[in-house]
Amino acid sequence: MEKTIKKPVEEKPTVGKADRRINVILSVVLGVLCVAWIYPIVMIFFNSLKTERAITTSRAFELPTAGTFVGLKNYIYGIQEMDFLSSFWYSLVITVSSVVLILLCCSMCAWFITRVNGKLSKLMYGLCMFSMVVPFQMVMFTLAKTIEQPLQHLHHLPRLRCRSSGVHVHRLYEEHAG
Repeated sequence: MEKTIKKPVEEKPTVGKADRRINVILSVVLGVLCVAWIYPIVMIFFNSLKTERAITTSRAFELPTAGTFVGLKNYIYGIQEMDFLSSFWYSLVITVSSVVLILLCCSMCAWFITRVNGKLSKLMYGLCMFSMVVPFQMVMFTLAKTIEQPLQHLHHLPRLRCRSSGVHVHRLYEEHAG
């Protein structure tokens, strides 16, 4: 006689009415949050298809109509006239090179801090911990004010304009240069 081995029967977890109700409530709340996060992006896209006057008036939150719809003219203008592609390329180069340098320098610094026991490594570790405690905005405001002081005498240059948040470089277009 052969013995047959019974396989244990897997029981499916039962979901009660309370669990279903919680799942429905969470789904509704998360759905509302998704719409709240996506709505501004959709509005920016719709506004990019309108005339400038339709965006700056009280009709900014309306859908484009036949009178306010310009199609892709704004995108074509941005790419051709505003030199968007070269600005995008500069931003890409700066971002990628910054990330590579930050990763390289931070990795070397982390290796030094963890492997070398000394006063310098403890000081560097303390500075790293302190930078996590102090808010970033506090550091940037102070840095911007520090940079702004020596550059106040450059206000006469046409491409530089000093503000309280630092120095912003602006392009002057031919129609405004005259």
